[in-house]
Amino acid sequence: MPVAPPIRAVLFDVEDVIAHPDVAAADRRLAARWPGLTHADVQRARNGPALYPLWESHSTGRLDLEGYWGAVLAALDRPAAPADVAAIVDTYRATAWAWLDAVVLAWVPRLRAAGLRAGILSNSAPYHDDHAAVFEGLFDVAHFSHRTGRRKPDADAYTAAAVALDAAPAEVVFVDDKPRNTDAAAALGFVAIRFTGAVDLAARLGAPGMATGR
Repeated sequence: MPVAPPIRAVLFDVEDVIAHPDVAAADRRLAARWPGLTHADVQRARNGPALYPLWESHSTGRLDLEGYWGAVLAALDRPAAPADVAAIVDTYRATAWAWLDAVVLAWVPRLRAAGLRAGILSNSAPYHDDHAAVFEGLFDVAHFSHRTGRRKPDADAYTAAAVALDAAPAEVVFVDDKPRNTDAAAALGFVAIRFTGAVDLAARLGAPGMATGR
């Protein structure tokens, strides 16, 4: 019976794993500029079929902030003058990754103390940089799509991160909240964990044969 290789690294998604938006603050800022507009409205538009391809381009550096957020405002039937675009960019720069999950981040020094490497693989945009600066130094490798030009679930995003971690895919645990991303990682041979919460992640990482026990 084949023996699985030892785990050498853990690779984390950021949004809704390490970091979460401050929805209440986003709602306040949006409503102050565009009465009635909410964070949920913005996210629904951004994830819809008309705008998601633009997010894919923006998150790999092929579409600039003004082009992307101008299209978002237009899709929401809101003015998209330069001042409006600047206002919505400032809103998401301030709130997008504003809340960090200390329980999840506490695993990073534990993993590194156990001799494993820790990395980030995140779809992202330039307005995430201020928040990323708070935590990315904890990791050995930080691959943000707006810097690398590679995004999940494309295979080259995963394989480049594994190379940077000096590990084969089968030696890397990949943690993400979106099934499309964990499915893509598993198909490439990564040990994929779908994130459902910090408590479940702790149980999975601490299990015998997982990141800390093999």
